[in-house]
Amino acid sequence: MDLVQIHSVLDGLYFNRHQILFSLLSIYLCIYLLNVLIRNRRELAFQKQISNKIASDWESKVEHIFISDDEEVLQEKGWHGIRKFIIDKKILECEGICSFYLKPLDEGYLSDFKPGQFLTFELPINNKIITRCYSLSDKYQPDYYRISVKHAKHPPKQPEIPDGLSSSYFHTQLSEGDIINVRAPDGHFYLQRQSNKTPVLLSSGVGITPVMSMLETLLAEHYDGDIWFFLGVRSSVDHPFKDHLEQISEHYPQVKLVICYSRPDENDLLNRDYHVHGRLNADVLKAKLPDMDNDYYICGPGPMMDGMIKGLIEYLVDEQHIYFEAFANSAHEEIKTSIDRAVINFEQSEKQEIWTKDDGVLLEFIENHEIEINSACRAGNCGSCKAKVVSGEVEYIKKPGYDIKEGECLTCISTPKTDLILDL
Repeated sequence: MDLVQIHSVLDGLYFNRHQILFSLLSIYLCIYLLNVLIRNRRELAFQKQISNKIASDWESKVEHIFISDDEEVLQEKGWHGIRKFIIDKKILECEGICSFYLKPLDEGYLSDFKPGQFLTFELPINNKIITRCYSLSDKYQPDYYRISVKHAKHPPKQPEIPDGLSSSYFHTQLSEGDIINVRAPDGHFYLQRQSNKTPVLLSSGVGITPVMSMLETLLAEHYDGDIWFFLGVRSSVDHPFKDHLEQISEHYPQVKLVICYSRPDENDLLNRDYHVHGRLNADVLKAKLPDMDNDYYICGPGPMMDGMIKGLIEYLVDEQHIYFEAFANSAHEEIKTSIDRAVINFEQSEKQEIWTKDDGVLLEFIENHEIEINSACRAGNCGSCKAKVVSGEVEYIKKPGYDIKEGECLTCISTPKTDLILDL
């Protein structure tokens, strides 16, 4: 072949490069689809026949392009909608708190999450679908998630008040082997990995769950600085992860464990079972911490959290370094309001209803009048229940953990301050 012919061939290749590239991509797709068909039908015998080097090379490239990227997206961003999980283990951590180990029914990949985030569950209770959020209580594990749920029971002297709906379902209706519907990890309360400040993890009762995830993650990532871990409970009976925390404290000298018992049992010993007799508050932190210039992560009931934040600010802690997540409202928690009565107009539903202080927060009022609205955490953390305020003002019973936009409100933690028009 002379130079003129070679040049002609090269010109042909150049001007037809797009067709060539398209043909190569078609080969990629054909081999990929063939591989998927093989896997789905489990035709292993046929798969072995595709063993020549060219097919193997093409297949590996196709898997890298189409499969590896999908795995990475799934692990980073989670999945869309509902995914079914099986309860692999149900373990009692202390009186009233159970951990549930959840494995995906499809045996697929589990998306990573930020320590402190939660899972959202859709639960079939009383012929309705009830949506609730529960914090992940462990570091990321590739084959399971763990949540820890407290059974919210009525006060001993108020049997007329019902037990918590979703927590009762978890504790009394769900067992190992049962299947539940789960949405991907989410939430705005999580460990700030880029910070160079000392992490101070603060919790009360079952509020330990998200900060437990933070602690386990820091240790798994070989964090070499000090980690302060404060927990407030009534006594050893109510002390979740007690043995595990003590083991961590023994094996990791950088973990500074401070346990507060407000009502220790007669068998509880100071400096063995707990370190402070009393409630966990900012004064305890001031007495224990070398300095107050730290990152603070707080999770607990509203009064504990509000008091802690107020105390930290009084000790000149920058609010930018205070991160928090509150519990959902208790059914027997008294709500203080500025007004006793308000007229609520629902613009989309074309309804008008009268709210009184006995109706509680707006979310409960809206649900009781069968007006459609989303909800999940019911604690002002996720933003699912937000509503546009067309006219009027609301007030919050606790500080929101979600950044709400101007002109919107979180109905799960707000009450009317004036008559309202809501875009619902």
